[in-house]
Amino acid sequence: VGPGRGSAAGSLVAYAMRITDIDPLQYDFLLPVQGMNQFISISAVILGSAQLLFLGNFIISIWAGRKAGKNPWNATTLEWTLASPPGHGNFPGELPTVHRWAFDFSMPGAKKDFIMQTEAPNEVEME
Repeated sequence: VGPGRGSAAGSLVAYAMRITDIDPLQYDFLLPVQGMNQFISISAVILGSAQLLFLGNFIISIWAGRKAGKNPWNATTLEWTLASPPGHGNFPGELPTVHRWAFDFSMPGAKKDFIMQTEAPNEVEME
């Protein structure tokens, strides 16, 4: 058992038995890195504080936050036409008809920026 191996108790036992000549209670050899240790400790406290702010915001948002609408991001794909949670088989009744690809967000000359896949081209309001 040498310095830096095992537990602090093991280091004390090794020093008491004179297996090693480094006293684990003397920290003179750490004086050159004391400034870095203080910086890292302060940084860890700041990082922990930021995590507590995030956790508090998360908990408050769960109970007092606004509820998101049916499609808060104006996504155009089929999953945003479903109720949440979706029923068995996802699409009750007749399957929807898809008129454009998933990443065809809009049509040239359309009033809206995002047009759902299920909207037929003749149903889209043009400028």
